[in-house]
Amino acid sequence: MVYLDLEQHSFPEQLQRSKTVRRTVSLCEFLAWCRLNHLDPRSFDLLHRPEQLAPTDVLFLFSRSTLDENGPSSFRTLLASSALKLVHLTHYMLGTPAISRNAEPAAASLLFTAEADLSRGAYFRHHFPWYQGSVYLLPFIPQQRFQAKRPFAERKACCLATGTYELLADTERNHPFIDYFGQRTFHPLRKAIYEDRDKLRGLIDSSISFYNQEVRYQEIDRKEPYLRRRLKLLHNLFGAKQKGYFSFDLVERYNQYQMFLAPEELNHLPGIGFVEGMACGCAYLGVPGPMYADLGLQPGKHYLGHDGSLDHLLEVIAWHREHPEVTERVAAAGRAFVSERLDGRRTLALLLEDLEGLVRARAAGPPRVRSSFLADPVR
Repeated sequence: MVYLDLEQHSFPEQLQRSKTVRRTVSLCEFLAWCRLNHLDPRSFDLLHRPEQLAPTDVLFLFSRSTLDENGPSSFRTLLASSALKLVHLTHYMLGTPAISRNAEPAAASLLFTAEADLSRGAYFRHHFPWYQGSVYLLPFIPQQRFQAKRPFAERKACCLATGTYELLADTERNHPFIDYFGQRTFHPLRKAIYEDRDKLRGLIDSSISFYNQEVRYQEIDRKEPYLRRRLKLLHNLFGAKQKGYFSFDLVERYNQYQMFLAPEELNHLPGIGFVEGMACGCAYLGVPGPMYADLGLQPGKHYLGHDGSLDHLLEVIAWHREHPEVTERVAAAGRAFVSERLDGRRTLALLLEDLEGLVRARAAGPPRVRSSFLADPVR
């Protein structure tokens, strides 16, 4: 089943104001999603109202733009429905207090999910003191196009750095994160590498994208002439894109290097690049911690560990350049792990199995289920 109330879409807020435009764009977006995923929209049971949801249904939704200050009131009505809610915390660091405030009334029928168990982190516990239990672990899955195509010995004996870094604007929405961490970026190591990219070249080749430089949205003032507002809207829709980040073949880029890193977020979340690069046969450099250990990834076996500082990162890279046989062994083990454990079909089967268990266990209290992606049976 698909819940489709036509109340929201992923385009800028200027296209959200008119009900007719909002619903038209939302429907077109749904049909485009079906086409891209080779799905027949007629094969779905479409639900349009919260009262159509049953206690045995599991509603999957994202916290950003639904539970934060930008979310429409219809989503808060949706949270009051009888269905179980599996809420993904993608980008929950923006507008965190609003997400917590809007989600709390549904605590008895809500389970958070993310690519790591965020409940272990102090930032999550600070903003969600009412939440009981762990955050359901749902790992990143690389697309099938990420494959090892070049022998390890033919690759550059240095490190590729990937990902995006952004300097957060001084806004009310961003202040909870900025004030807590004392940082204006989610990825301080990405920032350090980007700023020193010329000096580091040859040891670390940076493909990190600076979001603020590439994506420049134009503020739209309702007092401006109509034509100017329309032109700015068109720019925000089609011109404000990360052109540099998508200007190269990432699979080919990974296959040029023996090592890579996609520095983690401050709040203990990995970047999706870590599974993509490992699938391409690169040795991943990561900061050891629960985000990897929970999956069964071990430093020194599946990836190369460092302490998160640029100085130590450079030491680790330099050592592994001199010991390519160790680096190749780790790269091969990491690739095998991703291939065997993070396969799309396997992941879907395990997720559906967990959701069935979640529905069965609902009578016992708030919805909790042990993620089948956890490596150890006992936490």
